[in-house]
Amino acid sequence: MRRNEVWKGCAAGIAGGLAATLVMTGFQNAWNAVAEKSRDNSRKTNGNGMRSISQQLAEIRYGESPTQTEQKDSEKENPTEKVAGKVVSVVGRQLSPESKKTGGMVVHYAFGALMGGLYGTALEFAPSWHRRNAFPSGLLMGSALFAAADEVALPAMQLTERPSKTPMSMHAYGLASHLVYGATAGLLTRLFRNAM
Repeated sequence: MRRNEVWKGCAAGIAGGLAATLVMTGFQNAWNAVAEKSRDNSRKTNGNGMRSISQQLAEIRYGESPTQTEQKDSEKENPTEKVAGKVVSVVGRQLSPESKKTGGMVVHYAFGALMGGLYGTALEFAPSWHRRNAFPSGLLMGSALFAAADEVALPAMQLTERPSKTPMSMHAYGLASHLVYGATAGLLTRLFRNAM
């Protein structure tokens, strides 16, 4: 009987995935704000006019000041913006930097909703344990999504660096973001599905 209502699982998953993407985005914004504050603190001198150790190390490592490195990093497109640009380029158009940011957000939310829909659909066929235990089931989905998307698919499509060239802090950021997404999607998908 449950298999006849797959559409309900899919719809609940889409709604859960969309809401989870919103929560994940908030988490990422908070993470980035804390990282920016940490960078700002490391830029300050230690009171005797000397540069901080992290500033000196950045200059040695990159051959330039941390501010120059951060400017280069901020100029890099994020993978969702690259996808948005490629999608629009199919019709022979180019996106402005502002449009790329908007397009990147559309791709981000659409992908989150799609993955939520797949998750909700899969739950209709999964053992009942996964439906009853939404939090661990969602964490499992989030970690699998991190491994498949961030660690395999994006580097394979040359949208990000290879995992071996990515700093550990970025792996931690990606995993934490996807765990937040997965846990939220799991809980909300179950909530929405039970309401149907």
